[in-house]
Amino acid sequence: MAQQINIVKLITLCCAFFLIVTYVYAETKVVKVGGNGLLRFVPQNITAVQGDVIRWEFEGGMHNVVQSNGLSSCELSQNEKSLNGFELPITDSNATLYYLCSVGTHCANGMWGVIYVGGTEPTPIAAANPPSTPGSSAVRFVGDFKLEAFATLFVLSLMKFLF
Repeated sequence: MAQQINIVKLITLCCAFFLIVTYVYAETKVVKVGGNGLLRFVPQNITAVQGDVIRWEFEGGMHNVVQSNGLSSCELSQNEKSLNGFELPITDSNATLYYLCSVGTHCANGMWGVIYVGGTEPTPIAAANPPSTPGSSAVRFVGDFKLEAFATLFVLSLMKFLF
C-alpha cells in the first residue's frame, strides 16, 4: 500500500513539473494585422518553437490570413490552410510557414509573413522586427521574479511535501 502511495506521489510530481515547464517555455506571439491604413503584418517574420501559439490581432480594415507558397509569394498554397482562427498552435518541431492577406492587392503591397519554426530566422528580407515587448521572452516574469525560478521552488517544495 505504501508503495502505491509513493507511485501516486511520483506521478503527481511529474505531472506538476511538466505543466509548469510547458507554461514557462511556451509563448503566445502576437502579429498585428493592418491598422492605420497599413498593408502589413507586424512583425512580418517570426521565430517560434513547438508549443508556441501565433495570434493574429486585427487592427482595422478588411484582411484575412491564408497560407501561401513561399517567401513573399502572393500565390495561395496548394495545401492552403485557412489561418483565420486568429490563433495557430505550433505543432511542428521544424518548419517554415508562409502566409498572406488575399484581399485585393494587399499581398502585392507587402502584406505577407513568415513563421520560422525550430530554428533561427534567416537574415530579414523585409522590414526589421520591432523591439521586443514585455512578456515576449521565453521566460515569463511575475514582477521581478522569474517564473522559471518559481517553478523550481514549487517542484522542490512539492517534493518535500510529498516525500
